[in-house]
Amino acid sequence: MMTARAILVLLASLMLCSAATAEPNRVRSPDQSMVDALVHYTTARRGNMTEFMYTTPAALEAIKAGEPLPVGTQVLLQDWRDGEVYRLFVMEKGDGWGTDYDAATRTDDWQFQWY
Repeated sequence: MMTARAILVLLASLMLCSAATAEPNRVRSPDQSMVDALVHYTTARRGNMTEFMYTTPAALEAIKAGEPLPVGTQVLLQDWRDGEVYRLFVMEKGDGWGTDYDAATRTDDWQFQWY
């Protein structure tokens, strides 16, 4: 099982890669109420991109306590370019979601989607 810190490192690594063709997954597109419940926890600047990363207060507490992130956790990355949101990258943890993929491509129970 991946630790919360390893998952956040994985997300940061994925941000360095180009988006591949999306495959079907269970990640929910974040609506305004979901976004409003998230907390900004870091900002990264890469060239002309500024990336703002958000997650839930419960996820941040779990990370601080060294505990697994709760099922239902979403991590949202807003990719800003030229003063506008260029795209959103969302990763979400769901109970048993890892079984949707073979062992070689599985990332625990996390799934990912660009919007």
